[in-house]
Amino acid sequence: MPRFLRPTIIFGVIGAAFLLLSLKTTVANTLFVPGMICAALAVVLLFMTIAAAVTAKSGKKLSGWRLFAIGDSALILVVGAIGAVDLITAEDADAFGPGLLGAIIFYYGLPVLAGMLIVELLAYKTVKMYSTDEPEPQPAPENKLPPKISYPPESNNTDNK
Repeated sequence: MPRFLRPTIIFGVIGAAFLLLSLKTTVANTLFVPGMICAALAVVLLFMTIAAAVTAKSGKKLSGWRLFAIGDSALILVVGAIGAVDLITAEDADAFGPGLLGAIIFYYGLPVLAGMLIVELLAYKTVKMYSTDEPEPQPAPENKLPPKISYPPESNNTDNK
């Protein structure tokens, strides 16, 4: 099982549960935003799984940080385009609530995705700052220390006064 698939399933189930509970209960405002966050994380992790599988076939290996940033950025572009199209075509619609989906996307969806990207960037910088994976610097060949000085062996001579 790919390494990003299990969290994708977990966040997808949690997000779907929160979103369904927000529709069926009176605490809709409380559960809607966490549901959107979990659903967005599930989609981003799904993008990460697909990208990891594609890059593994080519022999390359991308870091999880970079995959998350790429997936989140792609999701921001797709969701932003959907919201923009909905708002642009809202004037011609005869249905109930024209442009409502675009407004929800721009009020809730894009800030959540941008917040996830900022949190990921801060976590990456923190982990990078505290990681000690860098090897110890080796002295340059011209800066080698001189050879050890060997001292004469101590003698049992007590003639020294």
